[in-house]
Amino acid sequence: MTPDDAHEQASPQEPARQSRPGRIWYVVGGFLFVFLGGSLSLWLLRKPVAEQALGAWCAEQDLQCDAKFTELGASGITVRALKVTSEGSVPAEAAELRAGLRWTGLFTPEVTGVTVNGLSLRGTLDTKGLRFGGLERLLQPGDGSGTMPPVEIRDARILLQTPAGLAGATLNVSGALPRNGTLSLRLDAEELENPFASVDLQEGRLDVRA
Repeated sequence: MTPDDAHEQASPQEPARQSRPGRIWYVVGGFLFVFLGGSLSLWLLRKPVAEQALGAWCAEQDLQCDAKFTELGASGITVRALKVTSEGSVPAEAAELRAGLRWTGLFTPEVTGVTVNGLSLRGTLDTKGLRFGGLERLLQPGDGSGTMPPVEIRDARILLQTPAGLAGATLNVSGALPRNGTLSLRLDAEELENPFASVDLQEGRLDVRA
């Protein structure tokens, strides 16, 4: 059974039609915004102070962030065990994030690229749309998302709670999306059902090249 057949037979999956491949990037971009927005200006600070400052910055975004800075220097910033909590849930976690830096001036660092390992995103897909605990609101179309630095995300896991059950997928991202890069999404083989319909998804695949 192909994903197109599943869309035609399962009414609980209607919200999926309203989502676009770009929305996944906006969620990922929102997660990176949490890291970069709270960290880039902190490279001069000692690591414990930087961790506290990142937590304070996240609090201003109505998020709770826990992380351990393992590198904080002129060449880059590395954070491990990053955990983002919103409204009692954990929409995002990552084992490690690293941002490389270059200097265009004495006090003007620029991010040259971001690498993310062990990323996990958790959200919901229902009649209200696709949501990831508020991460999606941090980066929306038209707010400069095209200036994001090159990103490498390897084998990130996405878990969505739907009206028909829990659906999973694996995400890989490479390049400076949405302008120049690739995005690959592989849906897990699942049997989803509720009292109104059922879906036997044997294969789901999305490849996007910008």
